[in-house]
Amino acid sequence: MFQVQINDTISVHQPPDTNNTKILTVKVDSTYAYPIIQGNLIANNYSGGKGGGLDCNNSSAAVINNIFFKNQSVSSGGAISCRNFSTPEIKSNIFFGNLSADSTGGAISDLKAALAPAATRGFRKYLTIKYNDFWDNRGGTFYQ
Repeated sequence: MFQVQINDTISVHQPPDTNNTKILTVKVDSTYAYPIIQGNLIANNYSGGKGGGLDCNNSSAAVINNIFFKNQSVSSGGAISCRNFSTPEIKSNIFFGNLSADSTGGAISDLKAALAPAATRGFRKYLTIKYNDFWDNRGGTFYQ
């Protein structure tokens, strides 16, 4: 289960003077399901811990065709943190201007994500990172 806070500031259907923030709660049976995060602008987020834009914590999402822009974390993964048996597929994304304050992956950090014993229950066996563009990420582009 994870929660996402959505702030709709672009929609032409929303009056400009209202609070357009909503909380979306998603429940996923992670034994067999791969959440798909696709086609989003994930920008200007801050985490006091890990994963400024996205924290894959015991989750193996498919993260495809997104833009990660100016996300920041205090530790590990300014844009994406992969930890606690997470093996996401991170494919065809753009990472620009993300920051990990402790220099452990301005764009992506892999904190032993590939050690997933749950691979026998339908999870991917390894973290997959392919076909991404990385620009001006501070704190190291990738940390493992």
